Amino acid sequence: MSLSSFALITLSLISILMMAFSAFSQYNVDITVLDQGSGQPVENAIVTLNSTPIPTDITGHAVFAPIADGNYSYTITKDCYNTSAGNVTVAGGDVFETANL
Repeated sequence: MSLSSFALITLSLISILMMAFSAFSQYNVDITVLDQGSGQPVENAIVTLNSTPIPTDITGHAVFAPIADGNYSYTITKDCYNTSAGNVTVAGGDVFETANL
């Protein structure tokens, strides 16, 4: 095997590994839901992101994982509140979003 063939194979393998790594680079989207009037966390609100509904915990957090890079819309619903909606962009790291309900 010549040196140029070895270099070409090595570069090809590095490219494949980089594509595989970026395909699996996924992050958390943490949405905190607060009551618009009081500023207090809203427990058991349903946050839907990427067609996946998750209820908020006692601190108002709903965490979605793993989420790949991209733009996503979300909605938040809870009885006795108006529905809220927003957008998040995941770009190489975790996202922390605060939304009022």
